[in-house]
Amino acid sequence: MNSFFIDKEVAFKSPTILLFRYHSSTNKCVEHLTLNEHLAEVHDIAFTKIDDRLSLISGSSDETVRVWDVETGNNLHTFSGHIGPVFTICARLKDDVPFLFSASQGGDIKIWLFEEDGLRGTFKAPGKWCTCIAASDDRLFSCGVGKGSLVEWNETEGKIQRKYEGYMNEKDRIVRFDMAHNFLALGDGHEVKFWHMDREIMLATVDPAVGQITAVGLNNDGYLLAVIGESNDIKIFSNTSGLAQLNEHS
Repeated sequence: MNSFFIDKEVAFKSPTILLFRYHSSTNKCVEHLTLNEHLAEVHDIAFTKIDDRLSLISGSSDETVRVWDVETGNNLHTFSGHIGPVFTICARLKDDVPFLFSASQGGDIKIWLFEEDGLRGTFKAPGKWCTCIAASDDRLFSCGVGKGSLVEWNETEGKIQRKYEGYMNEKDRIVRFDMAHNFLALGDGHEVKFWHMDREIMLATVDPAVGQITAVGLNNDGYLLAVIGESNDIKIFSNTSGLAQLNEHS
């Protein structure tokens, strides 16, 4: 079994993306490809399948989204049209058609199909800048800078259908957030805040004591929360169900 992974430390600080291949038979990782066609630092990356072939998508400060063949390193598509750095990307599959969302500093969320003239629509997100997105199979969320910028979208109409209360970020910084099992988790200053996707009112807050929060992540089952602070400290939190699961595998 072969698996691919990215050197994010390199990708997020430079135009270069390093792609590694893991060989389970030897339990070793080897450098597979170097992708360096971006002209400025890469902010986000994601894997997706196009026509049953694994591909990599990247968003950069050069205002482009690029799609790569992970076997050959060929640049399959370059999508232009954003004004400002592309901070986040999300790949999706709907009615067996693969597509992606990308969000940029100027607050534009764009929808692309994987073809030459790929742009299919643009949403204008609230918030001053640093717009980031998160998406499940059938729901799309974005957050930016400023009160009221955490929202859910009606993708069909390109309109905001829900604004979440309690998000106060006023600093000009990228805020990455995550979702699992109908819950949203987002770093706001020194706190992690939680919402149920179907309710505007905030559920709870937690201070993980890592300083200014730069990223949060939930596992697929929603019982583990990883938090990264400004000093690059990482803390992992668990609820009762998570502790039971971890104890079973210890």
